[in-house]
Formats: sequence, structure tokens, C-alpha cells
Amino acid sequence: MKTVSPRWSNYLDGPLGALSPLLVWGVFFLFVYVAVALTCARPPEPGWIRPLLWFAGMVALLATLLLGAHFARQLRRNAGDGERRALLRIGFYLSIISLIAIAWTALPTLFIRPCA
Repeated sequence: MKTVSPRWSNYLDGPLGALSPLLVWGVFFLFVYVAVALTCARPPEPGWIRPLLWFAGMVALLATLLLGAHFARQLRRNAGDGERRALLRIGFYLSIISLIAIAWTALPTLFIRPCA
């Protein structure tokens, strides 16, 4: 039972796929700062910004966890030659770093009101 189609698996196992966890974090980072900037441009803070940021954070964390699980599963299986194995390891380690970066980016939404 495959969870990832072969086409996506080939993409994720390549050089650009190894960078996909950083891409998920970058999109989340951009979304958080654009959403807060647009919200703060209007004086009354709407009550929906904090739940929206938390939802985006959970989606980003889930996507990064799934990418990390994919890389770890491929490493446990037949990893192939040295270059492919190195790319899978890089992808796995970047998933861990991206999880920390997403949590670090989302941390201010827990303690600080937007526009404060």
C-alpha cells in the first residue's frame, strides 16, 4: 500500500524534493507575516487572525511531519546509491529543522497579540 504516488515519490527523492521542507516553512513564514501586516493595516484587530495563524501553523507542521516521515521511510527501505541516500538524509534533517522553524515562527502568536 503506497501512500505517495510514484510520480511524487520521484520528485521528493530528488534534489529539489530534499528542499521541500524549507519550502513549506518559507510559505508559512510568508503567510504569517503577510496576514499580520494586512490585519494591522486596519486599526480594529479582527478576532479571526489568531485562529487563522494557528490553523496555518498546524497545516505547515502536518505537511513537514509528512515529508519527514516520507524521507525516514525511504531511508529505512531500499535507499539505493550514495547520492540518493545523501539526498534523503538531507531531506530528513531539513524536515527536523523546518519543524523547529515553524514552531519558532508560530510561537509569538501564542504569547503576543498581533499589532501589539
